[in-house]
Formats: sequence, C-alpha cells, structure tokens
Amino acid sequence: MDTASSMMQLRGPYTSYLQEGDWESYASALCEEGLVWWFNMEIPCLIAHLAALESIPQGRPLPSRLLFLAEAAKGFMSTENIDALFHTFLSANDLEAASAAAGAGIASIWDSGTDFERQETWYAKIIQLLGKGDRLSTLAKSSLLGFKGFVEITYRGDLAKAAETLRSQQRWAEKARSTSLRVFHAAVLGHCAIFAGDLPRAEVILFEASPLCGLPETSYICNVYFQITLGLFHIVQGKAAEARRILQEITQHPFFDILPPSIWLFGNSELLLAHSFLGDTEAEAALSGRIQERTIREQNHFHNGYAHFNRGMASLICGKPYKALIHGHEAMESAKRSSSPIPEQMAAFLIGEALSDLGRNEEAMEHFSNWVNRWEKNGFHLFAFAGALEIAGLHSKEGRKEEARESYVRALSFLPPGEEAPVVGRPAGFLETLKRSLYPERSGTEVCEDPEDSVIHIETFGELVIRIGDRTIYDGKWPGARTKNLLKALIVCGGTRVSADFLVDTLWPEADGDRAMRNLKVALSRLRRIGCRKGEEPLHWIEVRGRHVSLVNSVCVVDSIRFRRKLAAAMKEGINRDHMVEALDIYKEDFLAHEKNESWIIRHREILREEFLKGVISLTHACMEAGEPERAVPYLQKAFDTDPLNGEVSSCLMGCHLQMGSRSEALKVFKKAKQILKKELGIEPVPSLIALAREAGLKNP
Repeated sequence: MDTASSMMQLRGPYTSYLQEGDWESYASALCEEGLVWWFNMEIPCLIAHLAALESIPQGRPLPSRLLFLAEAAKGFMSTENIDALFHTFLSANDLEAASAAAGAGIASIWDSGTDFERQETWYAKIIQLLGKGDRLSTLAKSSLLGFKGFVEITYRGDLAKAAETLRSQQRWAEKARSTSLRVFHAAVLGHCAIFAGDLPRAEVILFEASPLCGLPETSYICNVYFQITLGLFHIVQGKAAEARRILQEITQHPFFDILPPSIWLFGNSELLLAHSFLGDTEAEAALSGRIQERTIREQNHFHNGYAHFNRGMASLICGKPYKALIHGHEAMESAKRSSSPIPEQMAAFLIGEALSDLGRNEEAMEHFSNWVNRWEKNGFHLFAFAGALEIAGLHSKEGRKEEARESYVRALSFLPPGEEAPVVGRPAGFLETLKRSLYPERSGTEVCEDPEDSVIHIETFGELVIRIGDRTIYDGKWPGARTKNLLKALIVCGGTRVSADFLVDTLWPEADGDRAMRNLKVALSRLRRIGCRKGEEPLHWIEVRGRHVSLVNSVCVVDSIRFRRKLAAAMKEGINRDHMVEALDIYKEDFLAHEKNESWIIRHREILREEFLKGVISLTHACMEAGEPERAVPYLQKAFDTDPLNGEVSSCLMGCHLQMGSRSEALKVFKKAKQILKKELGIEPVPSLIALAREAGLKNP
C-alpha cells in the first residue's frame, strides 16, 4: 500500500464500528483519538475518519469535540467557530480540547494570511492554558508551545523568544513521544536559525531531525514543513538545485494540493525561489501564475508578499532591477496588510538591492542604513549581514575604502564567530569579489598543507596544549587568563581575519572602546611571546592587518581548524573514505573539554561534536556500501561514547555489527542505548533501533 493510500485508511476498530453501525463507539473513540491526531497534525487521517460520520442517521447531535475536529479539518477554518468552541471547552473544563482549539485558532489566521494581529488574542489564551500545569497532557503542552513560538515569529517577530519557546516545546514533544512534533519543532526552529543568520545551528537542527522524517509515525504535514525548511536552507546555502529537488518531491505528492492554503503556498513559494535562483524563467513564470491566482483570490496578503519577494529576486537575477523594485514595493504593501513582520523584512531587503542595482546609490545607502539597524534589533541577522555587505559595496564604489571595511566588519559581527554566509540575491562570487576589493594585499595566512612543516602546534581536542619546538605549554600551567582566552577566541573564529572589534567585545565586554583596544594590544603582545626564552625573538605567528587578527598558518597549525578543513574536503569529494578517516582521527576528545564557563567555547564545542558525528555517519554509510563495515566501527564506538543519546549513531553501530555477523555485539549496543535513554530522558528507543534489535534476534525489545 502506498503512503497516500495508507493515510486515508480507517485505523484500528473503526472499520468494525462502521460495519456494525455502532456510531456511539465510533464517535467516542474519535473524540479521544482525533485530538491526538490533531495535535500531531495527522490531518489526512482525521479527514478519512470524519468522512464516515456523514452516514450517521439524521437527528443524532455530534459531541463538541467532533464539531471541532470537523471544523479543524476544513481547508478554510472559521476563526469565529473555533473561538466559540474554545469557550465551550473551557466552560466544560475540557482543557485538552481547549488546547487543540487554541492551536487551531492560530492555524486559521496563518491560513488566511491576513490580519495577523488577531493572533494576540489566541496567544493570551495559550498563556492561560499553559498555566494549568499538570492538568494538561504532555502532547497538549508541546502543541501549545509550538503555536506560541509560531506567533512569536510570524507576528511578534521576536526570533530569540521564539527559539526559547521552541526549545521548551522540544522537551515536551520528547516526553510525549511525539516524533511528529519533534519534526515540526526542527522545522520552525530551523527557520529561526536561518533568519538569525546562524546557518551552522540550522544545519545541526535539521541534521538531528532528518532520521525522524522517515519514520511511519511522523505525520505527513510535519514532514512537509520540515522539507520546506530544508529547501530554504539549501537555497540560502547557494544549493538551489538540491532545494528544487526536495521541494518538487513534496509538491508533487498526491495530497499536497488538498493541504491547508498556508502549507500549499509556503511550499510552492520556496519552490518558486529555487526556480528563480536557477534562472528557470519558464518554470518560475508558470508557478508564479498559480501562486498569484490563489493569493489574490483568497486575499492571502502574507503569501502574496512572499511571492512578490521571490519574483523580485528572479527579476534581479535576470538583470531587471526596475521590475524587482516594483515587486519589492508590492511585497511591502502586502506585508503591511498581513500585519506580519516576516514579508516586511524580506520586502525591505529586495527594495534595497533593487535600488543599488539601479545605480540609485544614495537612496540605497539610506535605505540599508535604516533597515540594517532594524534587522539587528529584531534578530534577522541574515538580512542584517547581507545589508551591511551591500553598504560596504556602495562605499567601495565611491572609493571610501575605510568606511567599506568598517561595514564589512560590521556585517561579519551579525554571524557566528568565524562563519560566513552566501549573500541572498547575489551571485556566488559576490562576497569574495568584495573582500578582494577591500583587502587586495596578501594576508599571510596561507594554509600549511603538511602540519609537520609548522613550527607551532596547538592542540584543542581535550586540553589546550601549545608545542613550540621542544617546549610544551599546558593549559593549567599557563598564567594570564585573558591572553589564553584571546588564543581560544582566535581559534573559535577560524584563526583567519578575526575582527578586533569582536575580540574586544568578547573578552572585555564591560570596558570602554579605547581601554578595551589597549587591553587587546597588550594581550596580543604577550601571546606572541608565549614560550619565548629570555632575550629570544618571538616567531611571526600572529599577524594584525586592518583591525583583523590572524594566526599565520604557514608557521602554526591548530588541530580543530585542520579537522574542519579536512572534513569539509572529504565531504566535497563524495565521501572519500581515506580522507574522511584522516579527518576523524584528528578529533581526539571534545574541544577544550574542561572549559565550563565561556558560552562561546561551549557552543563551538557542540558544533565540532556535531560535525564529528555527521562525519562518522557519512563514513559509515560509505563503508557499509563498500562492504567494509569493520572500518567504521571504531569511529562509531567513539561517536556512541561521545553522544549515547544519538539514535542514528546507535542505529549505524548496530547495523555495522549485523552486517559483520556480530548479533551479540549489536544487542550489546541496543541494551546500553536503551538503558541510557531510560535513565537520561525516561523514554524508550526509537522504532528503527527496535527493528534492528529484532533483526539481531531479540524477541521482545
């Protein structure tokens, strides 16, 4: 049976109830289970079971829960009907149904695409319900928190608050054992991270949730939301072809065209953006017409603004900035009608780029200067980064190199340390071209391919250790915390062209500008001389140019930086197993494993750990395909010891043992994983692990 057919099949005893004409049992069961389906967004299943109610003899009144479910399953929900049912449930002290109705109220406004200020009333109702504590089920709490985060993004425009809410939602989804809401959480939180310009964080979120998408218990709609977010991530990363493949796959599903309007428009709008970035004008025009017909007919201002943004981007890419400007103003008008900040932020960015391409430099400068501050305030750092780069480009055109460099440095401050991102709406080489125009001189930071040729070796996996010739300096024996933290900050930021402004803000946040810069100069002087004997001239291993600090890679090598470079190279080569092993061998322990105080170090440790786990899993798939599972086992065991809660690592380790014929070893992994999951999270292993345990011969896993 295919996926589409299985979603429309009656479950469990419902077929028997129907055949026996036992409408009372049918309705009673649906009142209970239907709410669970609503919370998990299993709308096709809900529709299938509600359809049978049309056969109920006339005159039989339907319970309030069934009236709600019938309303919630409609293509267009009536907010007024949902509100009336919410108060009915609240009066009857039916908090589960009231929670479902509160989420449906938010969904109905999202589907309408207009007057998002109406979400405030429902937001207050969600806060009221969450205050009921243990009187709500874990599933209801998770659903409510998901919709609360949704309002904080789509109406309040508060990405930081939304991320906090969604992290709480994830914990409740795990307690409720709802894979659907865990996937929905990843989709919405991934969107937050993308808009916030934190693409490494978005990648980690999506990578961790991707195994859940293939599970049979994950609802179709939650999976669609996840794939849409994944498509957007690939677009922002400059991988529009991969985004189009993902988005075409979901939009061509048999059920996609009967989904609620918000999801249909959301998915097709992202697909439109992918067509635009690929320059497929024929596909872009055809899909644009379908979207426009629906948004205008339904007066869906949110998605009409979104569509104008995408069409404007297509015009920019095709060299038609005036047409892009028209779309930008139309997008802004639709955004105002929707009362949502999301299309407004996007429209403002499109207008600025169009003005710049039209040569209206003064208008573009004024526009971006205003909006970069607003994007920064609202946490939309992806646009703030790109906008500050546009300002840098405008200064550079006018010959104002120093102002251009300052804008470039400011742009980098909007992204995580050491990270860069593609610029939305600009060709792939835009950023590199801008950097070459701003810094034409050589930086002296060429990568040393052979670490043995380096004079200074810095180890960060485990304890911080510096080896300079025959001298070794250990973390615990190193006086001067600020100097040591300066080196750590340079390493976290990638060691190349690290902004001096970022360093002083990180290391001396409470000092005024001049004093903080003096502190940096003193710390740099001390760091250069680390390990020097009395009267000895320090090596030239740290370089300062144009308010940027770099480690000179031809002199020193850092294990964590080398790990990231070699891992990225192995990934680009289609998972070269030999090169992947070389990269993974560098990862001895967690990054600065004993550092507990600095949040920026802890965050970088998490990023490196996720990259290591991702590399191990990629190596495993390649080794199993090549018939060499034994080669991956040591790395999987290390990954399992590093993160025993990672279900994909456990599954891969069990899979390798099974392929090698070691059923007993596979069962040892399962039993240990099960024990840790129970102890740490109070949950059972995921179905994929249970299936592998059965394959290994365990009858009742």
